[in-house]
Amino acid sequence: MLLSPDVTLVSPMMPSTNTLDEAKAGWTNLLALIPDLSSEVHRWGASEDGVFIEFRLRGTVGDELVSWEVVDRFVLGADGLAKERVAYFDPSPLAAAFTRQA
Repeated sequence: MLLSPDVTLVSPMMPSTNTLDEAKAGWTNLLALIPDLSSEVHRWGASEDGVFIEFRLRGTVGDELVSWEVVDRFVLGADGLAKERVAYFDPSPLAAAFTRQA
């Protein structure tokens, strides 16, 4: 397991979570909306207390293929597990796709 049981996850358009179980429920909900969600990592780099990962997410919302760039910042605990993840991205392409499907 790469995430701490008390991991905090923060992301645009998603409720913040504070436990691994909450995170799993959030991912389950996201994959119900975008079942073909996939990612392609562009690059990553270490920081003083963790790692940054830059990637593209893509998937189908209704009948529309949508993609968006993301940077995740992970803070690692002394045990090497992620204790916090903050996702940074412009949510407008995703929000627009959901709006067009409504």
